Amino acid sequence: MKNKAASYLLTLIITWPFGFSTALYANTQTNTHASAKEQLQQAIVNRKSGNFSHAIGLLTPLRAIYVNHKRINIELTLNYIKLRQFDRAEQLVLHLESLPLSTTEQSVVAKLKQVLSAQLKRSLTTHSFTVNAVSAVGLDIMQNKYPVYIFDDTAQEAEFWSLDEELDDVWFSSEFVYVDDGLDEQFDVRDQDTERTEVSYFSQALEANYRYRPAQFLTLFEQPTQLVFDVDAELKYKQFDRKDNDRYLSYNLDSSIYLLQIDRWLLEFNTMARLDYANNEKLVNKMRYRLAFSLPFSSSKLKFAYDVTQKYYRNTLSDYNATIHAPWIEYTYIFSPEIRLQIGSKFHRLNAQDNFLSYQNKQAYLALYYFPSPDLVFYSSYNHYKLHYEIDDPEIVNWSNETKRSLSLGIKYQYNSKVSFSLSGNIGDNRIENMMGEDNWQRIEASFDYRF
Repeated sequence: MKNKAASYLLTLIITWPFGFSTALYANTQTNTHASAKEQLQQAIVNRKSGNFSHAIGLLTPLRAIYVNHKRINIELTLNYIKLRQFDRAEQLVLHLESLPLSTTEQSVVAKLKQVLSAQLKRSLTTHSFTVNAVSAVGLDIMQNKYPVYIFDDTAQEAEFWSLDEELDDVWFSSEFVYVDDGLDEQFDVRDQDTERTEVSYFSQALEANYRYRPAQFLTLFEQPTQLVFDVDAELKYKQFDRKDNDRYLSYNLDSSIYLLQIDRWLLEFNTMARLDYANNEKLVNKMRYRLAFSLPFSSSKLKFAYDVTQKYYRNTLSDYNATIHAPWIEYTYIFSPEIRLQIGSKFHRLNAQDNFLSYQNKQAYLALYYFPSPDLVFYSSYNHYKLHYEIDDPEIVNWSNETKRSLSLGIKYQYNSKVSFSLSGNIGDNRIENMMGEDNWQRIEASFDYRF
């Protein structure tokens, strides 16, 4: 009896923690499911009341646990569309299409796809191809201020000039004292002159875009990951209305590979090649390589990037050949579905073949976007540049710093799925230190865009 009792007691001691933990785990799972259901219901209430950012804040951790939950994905898509975060909504729709759907769910996803296609102006298919033709007219107004030195002839006449043979005798004389009269003494007066020009221009561009997205998602870090391959090609012609009729032609090819995880991160590899011609002669070709990494939040996005650019000019301008390294950071915040703010900072370091042309440039920029309706957008941006040339020697140059500022305002109206109109304006200035000059410019441009 004692042995049976001891055996029973030992079995109870061993199995009790396991039974308790199993019950606790089942209870926890029940509570978790109940909590998840409450969060989903609360997110739906927030969406219906217009609190889209709060709804996303509730749905994002839920989707991390239930990545294939269809209602959670649909709710997230609806909120991202409301906040005009169409890139995230697009990936969610593609993920939903990869899941088994009922007839009702297929209808809902089809409607979401239709709304996104209208907003993005492209079809959400594996292969997407679009062609745009753009025509624009504009006016440039430039005003250049530069110093003018007035030479003082009286100072020249007062000097005593010896004959060459007399100079030889004086140079070797022990009584000779050399006095270096500074050049500034002959330039006692410095005035400022201004030159103003107005030039109109006409430009045409043909733009093509190809996008490929595999139907199947990749699995990276145990999360579904979307691969996107995107290529943009542009041919642009621009002619200025002036005596020499300057004409510019450029070819641009831009390609990117994206790895995207919804609500987690976006990794981008980008290359860009560009050829510029001036009056039928090649002026410069440029290659840029970019690595970018974005972290999304419920109502904002933080982006880190690094650019490496190489410029090669035609032979007569080879001293301008350069390599540019530019790390930069950008933050985007969505105040509401109608208002979006973007702020960023870049650091450019240009190493030119001629060291005299090498410089460092610090850039800060701020942009504000306003969407009063799905077909209309107003935007404004401000850029501030602080440029410092590496050669900073008063015996070689009279300046080493430049400050450049520019303000842009614009509006774009999407008339229908094929036609859009744009109007933009730009004002800016460039100031060189030590009163060595100042440039001011204004530009206004109107454009017409047609999609085939």
